[in-house]
Amino acid sequence: MAAKENFLKSHWELFVTLAGLAALGGAAALLVPELGHDADAAVAEQESELKAIKPAHDSVAAADLAVLEASLKLVKTPPALAEVDPKKASFLASERRILCRAGEGIDPKKACGKPIAAASTECPFCGTKQPALVKVEIDSDHDGLPNDWEIKYAFNKDDASDAAQDADKDGFTNLEEYEAKTDPRDPKSHPDYLDYVSVQGAYKQTFLKFYFKQANPMPGNTFRLTFQRLGVKSKFDSTFAVKVGEPIKSADGKVDTGYTAKAYNVKDVEVPAYKGSKMMKKIKVGFVDIERKDGKTLTIRENDRNIPVETEIELVFSRDGGKTFTVSTGSVFEIRGSKYRVLKLETKGGKPAVTVEDVAAKKQKIIQGA
Repeated sequence: MAAKENFLKSHWELFVTLAGLAALGGAAALLVPELGHDADAAVAEQESELKAIKPAHDSVAAADLAVLEASLKLVKTPPALAEVDPKKASFLASERRILCRAGEGIDPKKACGKPIAAASTECPFCGTKQPALVKVEIDSDHDGLPNDWEIKYAFNKDDASDAAQDADKDGFTNLEEYEAKTDPRDPKSHPDYLDYVSVQGAYKQTFLKFYFKQANPMPGNTFRLTFQRLGVKSKFDSTFAVKVGEPIKSADGKVDTGYTAKAYNVKDVEVPAYKGSKMMKKIKVGFVDIERKDGKTLTIRENDRNIPVETEIELVFSRDGGKTFTVSTGSVFEIRGSKYRVLKLETKGGKPAVTVEDVAAKKQKIIQGA
């Protein structure tokens, strides 16, 4: 018996190995039938079984995938959120708040120091009046145009060159439009052109370049009027003889004074009885009413010379390279399509003062001389 136990102890590894081989042989015997089975047939059998399965309730509708598809679309292209207004509360940002504080000597109450809306004029907690807020303008590119203004009018807040540009081509830079509070994108909205008009020099008096010499009666109760040009030595074109109602010009039309003889009248005029006398006598003197092409009328006396016509002065528009206008009362001049009429020429404080009206806007301005 002892010999048998010793044999088993000395050969136990052999017995374990034989047992393992026996187990493997059994497993192989079981797998042989499966290896010979057709795989495609097995798949077909499974599909047939799945198709044969019927839902317990035929009336259940198919799932609506529209919501899912819309969600997937938003995931690919999410909507852009509008810029948050820092002055208003939203789900992204709370309302701007400040601490309650007393105004500068305007409220004797003691401020509670609680957070209140930035725009509050009075604390809702303690009733203390709040000082006015001072708006701080941010100018990122330091061109004189605040960021808010540049964004409003579609300029680049980080490009300083746009301050010197003229977006609407009205003759004024974007910076000038900002300072004048006008729309830099609208050519009809611009600083007042008259702000850039100045008086140059002093008043100048103009005189008629001819005088009324005499009148000769003609058939039909009319007169032939003779006018003499001043400063012209040639007899050929120095004298004009015209009828009442005719333009005062030479017979060949080459010399035209720009005036028309409108009427002739004879009036009684008192003159000294003789030179140096204080005694007066009445004489009959002829007068002619003449009219200029622009409508200005004058009444001139027979043989009177150096007849003042009007007072003129020069106005200078400093933009567009500088433009000069010689104007008088009633004159109309134009700047970039805008028309202006001179209403009055006067003197204030010893300096010329010209009253000008914007014809379209009916707005008046006095331009004072230097």
